[in-house]
Amino acid sequence: MRGPERVEGGLSKDEMSAYDYHAQAALILGLCARVLSPLHMAYLSVQFGREASGFDLLGRQLAANFGTGVHSRRGIEQIIRAYCGEKIGLREMRKSMACGMLKAASLRNRGYDVLDAIHAQAMDTLHREMESRGLLQHEEARETA
Repeated sequence: MRGPERVEGGLSKDEMSAYDYHAQAALILGLCARVLSPLHMAYLSVQFGREASGFDLLGRQLAANFGTGVHSRRGIEQIIRAYCGEKIGLREMRKSMACGMLKAASLRNRGYDVLDAIHAQAMDTLHREMESRGLLQHEEARETA
């Protein structure tokens, strides 16, 4: 049994080079910038780009959903960082927000719900846009390929 056929660069026809991945990522980011709202772009930059530029907009969105009485910018930022995978404990969040454990857990869960909704909206918008441009294959086409 032979392996995949090799072309000049040493890669098979189906493999992508580092330049191909970079070009693909640039195309996807360009599409995101054209299609998504600033809130969704801020979410993508924080979640996937690990950039601090989106914290301000996301923090304001979470603070608006928390209502009055929650003004701890650092606590809200910790909720966002914990959502993105950083190891931040509930006790640390509680201290930053100057509240009890139950209130901190409730705020964290509400923050996660808001961020989940933003994620779902952004991914749905991107999925629909990519399908309409023919950049994604449908499930039936993938099964027959």
